[in-house]
Amino acid sequence: MIVNIEKPDDTSKFEFKFETQGNEIDAITLIETLASLDELFSTVSKECYSNVNCKLAVSAHKPGSFIIDLSAIVMSVAPLITPTNISSAYSIIGMVKNCFDIKKHIGNKKPTRVEKRESGLNVTNSDGLVKTYSNEMEKFFESPKIEATTVNIINNRQQQYRN
Repeated sequence: MIVNIEKPDDTSKFEFKFETQGNEIDAITLIETLASLDELFSTVSKECYSNVNCKLAVSAHKPGSFIIDLSAIVMSVAPLITPTNISSAYSIIGMVKNCFDIKKHIGNKKPTRVEKRESGLNVTNSDGLVKTYSNEMEKFFESPKIEATTVNIINNRQQQYRN
């Protein structure tokens, strides 16, 4: 997944790629992945940014491998284009990206240690490797829904590769 803010407004875009043979993907895999991504964005925004709402929008795809452009549209309680709204959009997308990074770091095992420090959240995996994330990523470990939707998305992608 690539995090990229393309323009100074309340929409931030990222890519989520399925590398496929040809230009097709199983419809159920796509539907379940998009539903899980939407749920993950919604949960992260509700639990970490209570004053904003976040929804996903699907844009036209690019030629080549099956790529869907998703836009995370973040709306504050006051629907104005402000530095706070732009920052919230970037932060929510960054948190979602970090959900995948944390899951990759810890794999299917629980972390051996999660330590919140002033410098960030240190997450130690079962191999003893430590990665540091922003302290807001503590929500990944506090919210079963955030971890579960992240795992659903990963499982959907893996299922596509098995087919």
